[in-house]
Amino acid sequence: MPIVTVFSSDFRRADEVVGMARTRPDPLMLHIPNLLEAISAAQFGLQLGR
Repeated sequence: MPIVTVFSSDFRRADEVVGMARTRPDPLMLHIPNLLEAISAAQFGLQLGR
């Protein structure tokens, strides 16, 4: 596996979204667009680090 670099901001953003989905009573569906955005940002960071 290649060593990759991920920006810490990507982790923070994903963590915020996951935390929101866990703590808020809203259905998870409302948070999926933000979660997908955070995941794609993290994947972009992974691609840059390759």
